[in-house]
Amino acid sequence: MKFNSKVLASALLAAMGLIGIQTQAMANDEHNFPRWGYEGYQQNSRAMQESNRLAGQIDARQTRQHDRILEGLRSGELTQNEVFNLMQEQRGIRQQERLFLADGFLGPREFERLNQALNRADEHIRFEKHDQESRSGYPEPHPYGRPVPWSR
Repeated sequence: MKFNSKVLASALLAAMGLIGIQTQAMANDEHNFPRWGYEGYQQNSRAMQESNRLAGQIDARQTRQHDRILEGLRSGELTQNEVFNLMQEQRGIRQQERLFLADGFLGPREFERLNQALNRADEHIRFEKHDQESRSGYPEPHPYGRPVPWSR
């Protein structure tokens, strides 16, 4: 019995010693950034900041486009069907942005794709606002008296 308790006590002390050594090593490693990739953390932090900046630019452009669409509706430059189609395009861009941000980052290629989609939407808004359609569906006469296209 005495032999078993001595073996048990020494095994217990050895295990406690190993736990203490492991705990000390872990404490030292927490401050050993290069070994655990502190530079990688900084790069990820910069990537996250850049991603947030790019996402902010996309959101700001979409807000401006949304405001232009509503302003066109109020002024009569856009018909309800045009507004519906333009807003549907905006929803598609927003959905694409959500898909790209699902992993938490907006990469440069993803930003470029969203930027191109916003450029196309911008062209569509500009075209629809200046296509001379009024809410009634007919072109409005020119304010300086030029003939309207359907009159002869």
